[in-house]
Amino acid sequence: PLLEVNTPAAREHVGEIEHRICVVKERVRASSCEFPFRSIPKLVLIHTAYNSVLWLNAFPKRSKNRGFSPRELITGISTNYWRDCKAIVGEYVEASHDHDITNTNDERTHSCIYVGSSGNRQGSSKCFDLDTGKIVVRRTIKVLPWPDKLIRIAERWGERGKASILKLSLI
Repeated sequence: PLLEVNTPAAREHVGEIEHRICVVKERVRASSCEFPFRSIPKLVLIHTAYNSVLWLNAFPKRSKNRGFSPRELITGISTNYWRDCKAIVGEYVEASHDHDITNTNDERTHSCIYVGSSGNRQGSSKCFDLDTGKIVVRRTIKVLPWPDKLIRIAERWGERGKASILKLSLI
């Protein structure tokens, strides 16, 4: 009874929504300007936008929510620095595999680009796997400096496909 739905027509101006889109774009630009690679992989850019929206909704607004953030009102999960801030978006991380059989000589970690917190209660991290080009969710990560070889691999992932996105012409 207290909810009003206002559906605009096609191409109709909605200032509040357009402003929020501009804020998200600014946050994505601010995050991606510190990436060490020039050509950004598409999935990294998409999940950088997800991470920006997660943090925009993680803090209380000045309005009538009684000190609760929009994220906490919807999901019931509050923000925890130690759980949700393990690395900076775009950093190189070694993410750990959780194998069922652990007494083999297989690698325990793999090279990834950190793209944000998964937002769950366990504090898992979303990472772009540099070997497969997919987003993986891992429980434990270790932040390391970027080796030149892996920067070139990340550049190649960014140059693949038709939707190559350059840092200078972002959004």
